[in-house]
Amino acid sequence: MLISQELSLQIQELEAELETELGRGAKARDGEIARISKKKAELRRELVEAQREEHVDAGHFATGETAEVRGLVRRATVGGYVEGMLNGSRLDGVEAELNAAVKVGNPVEGGVICPFAVLAPKAATDLSSDPATRESDPVLARVFAQSDAMHLGVRFIMPEGGEHLVPWVDSTATAAATAPGTKKAAVDGSIGVGTLTPSRRINLSYELRREDLARLPYAEDALADDLRRAVNSAVDSQVINGSGIEPNLTGFMKTLAKATDPSAVATWGDFVGLASDTVDGVGANTEMDVRVLTGIATHQFGAKLESSDGPPTAVQYLKELVGMDGYRASSHMPAVASKFQATLSAKMGYFPSAALATWNGGVELIRDPYTKVQSGLVALTCLLICDFTLFRTAGFVRGALQVEK
Repeated sequence: MLISQELSLQIQELEAELETELGRGAKARDGEIARISKKKAELRRELVEAQREEHVDAGHFATGETAEVRGLVRRATVGGYVEGMLNGSRLDGVEAELNAAVKVGNPVEGGVICPFAVLAPKAATDLSSDPATRESDPVLARVFAQSDAMHLGVRFIMPEGGEHLVPWVDSTATAAATAPGTKKAAVDGSIGVGTLTPSRRINLSYELRREDLARLPYAEDALADDLRRAVNSAVDSQVINGSGIEPNLTGFMKTLAKATDPSAVATWGDFVGLASDTVDGVGANTEMDVRVLTGIATHQFGAKLESSDGPPTAVQYLKELVGMDGYRASSHMPAVASKFQATLSAKMGYFPSAALATWNGGVELIRDPYTKVQSGLVALTCLLICDFTLFRTAGFVRGALQVEK
C-alpha cells in the first residue's frame, strides 16, 4: 500500500471519530475536536507531500502495478542496495520488493542490481520540451539529464534483453512535380537500422571504510547523487572518446571525420560559426536548432574573446544564438593538441541520430571484501552493460579551433 493510501485511511478514521465527538456534550467534546482537527490538518499536509512524491515517473515497468512500483521507488535507497551487496547480495525490505516487481537482470554472485529508477532524482522534472529527453526512456532521461550525451541529443534506451534495433530514415525522400502520365525518375528515400547489443561494459569503483557503513542511512542523498554523477561521467567519456576497440564503445571522435585544423587563432566569428555554420535547412533551420559542446580550454578562450566592438564575449554571444541550454563546455572533450581543440555541434532536427542502450534495468553493484581487507576497506565496483551507436553522421559536425597562440 502506498503511503498516500495509508494517510487517506487515517484521515477517514479521524473523520469518523470526529462525527462521534460531535454527538457528545459540548463541554466533553471541545478538547477532542480540537485535537482531531489539528491531527487531520497535519495528515492532509503529509498526504499532499506524499502524492507529489509518488507522481515521479517510475519508467516503463513490465508489471501493471505502476502506482505500487512508484511507491517502492520512492522508499528504496541506494544505501539499501549497497548494504544488500555487502551482506552477500541479500536484499531485504523495500529493495527486495522493488527488484521483484520490476524486470532487472541477474547479477553475478555476490552482486545486486540497483534499478535506475532509484538513482533518478526523486523530484519531478519537466523534460517535455527537449526531444532528447522526451523520446528517451523516462527514467534514463532523469538519470542522464545533465550528461554531455543527452546534451548532444543521444537517445537513451532501456531494452528488456537481447539486441535492440533503432530504425531511421537514412536518406530523405524528395518530392518533384510530374506531368500527367509520367512518374518520378528515381526513388531516393531509404530506411536504415542501427543495432545495439549488450556487448560492452563500463566499470567504476568506490572504496568504503567499514565505519562508513554505519553512516549509510545519513549519506543517502550524497551517495545517490555521487553515483549518478559518476555513471554520467563514465558514459560521457566513452560516448565522446571511445576508441571502438574492446572493451570501449565507439564514440563521436572515432566515428566522425577529423576536422581540418584552422590556420589561425580562433576569432569571435569562429565561435559564432560553431552554430551558424551548422545550420543546413534540414536538421537545423536556425541556430536555436543547434547544440554546441566545447572543451574547457576552448570555453576559457572564448569567454575572454571580444569582437572589435567590445562585449559581449564570443561565448556569451554563442549562448544567445543557441539558447542557454544549447551550449556547454565539458572536461570529456579531447585535450588541446598542438594548439587545437575539437568541438562538437549537433543538429537537433535530425533527432535521433545516436542512441545508447543499457541492459539489466540498472547498475550492478559488486563487492570485493578481500583486496584491501587489511586497511579496513571494502571495494565497491559498479558495472553498467551498455552499447552506443552513432547511426546518422549528418546529424553532427566535428570542428576544431586554435585556442593557443
